[in-house]
Amino acid sequence: MTVVALLGRKGGSGKSTLSTNIAAWCARNGHQVMLGDVDRQQSVRSWLQRRSPQAVKVNTWAVDNGKVFRAPPGTTHVVLDTPGGLYDHELAKLVVWIDAIILPIGPSVFDRDASLDFLKELQKLPKVASGRCKVAVVGMRWPNERVQEWHARGGQWETPLLTVIPDAPHYRSCLENGGSLFDMPDAIRQSEMPHWQPLLDWLDKVWAPAAKPQTQTGSVSHLQTAAEQMRSRRPSLSPGFVRPQAISAKQMVPPFNPPLPAATPVQDKHWIPKWLRIA
Repeated sequence: MTVVALLGRKGGSGKSTLSTNIAAWCARNGHQVMLGDVDRQQSVRSWLQRRSPQAVKVNTWAVDNGKVFRAPPGTTHVVLDTPGGLYDHELAKLVVWIDAIILPIGPSVFDRDASLDFLKELQKLPKVASGRCKVAVVGMRWPNERVQEWHARGGQWETPLLTVIPDAPHYRSCLENGGSLFDMPDAIRQSEMPHWQPLLDWLDKVWAPAAKPQTQTGSVSHLQTAAEQMRSRRPSLSPGFVRPQAISAKQMVPPFNPPLPAATPVQDKHWIPKWLRIA
């Protein structure tokens, strides 16, 4: 179960817009997705309550003993919407439990400065620095002129951006009505897909199952066949062959049976950290 979190130092940067649309995209592709709301504003919970029963289902937290949040059984994809005020220990504690981070950056100079400082802080965390937690930076709610300027500069910016999603009124209406871009008519969805496709391709790689080691089926079957042929053959004794004398039990060397290593306990990857509790 891979966990993707929307992180950002400032509120209103577009984390809820991205998280709801990503969760709806996962559900539309047939995945068992859970959308978790770590933000005290509970924007995602409000979005889920407004979601139409006819829309593809997006799950939310399963509450254990009234306090601990857990992913529902069968969940394969987890999307977390986080608050803007995560610092130091709280930030490091969250990153331990996630596999990928999406950092939205708003169009203003204040959004840019706060996000770039936050990105530097993220890159110092061991899990991010080692590459075990991937990070993608997305321009969010940029006006069309800023988007065109970014494209004209060949996608160059202060930090590499995966894509830029321009401001559009249907994103606000979807957030208020429990909808998403991927629930809208094909004409609207196709017009926005060029902005979303780089992010969706990146998420496909993040959520791709680990490649299983290739088994040498042909070699194994060939060895099995050869072993069977050897067992079926009767040994031919050459002239002058002398059978060895039988060895008594006292002359036999006892086999060496080294102790087996202790079994390693299996970690439950479906467990959600206990620090995520209802206030």
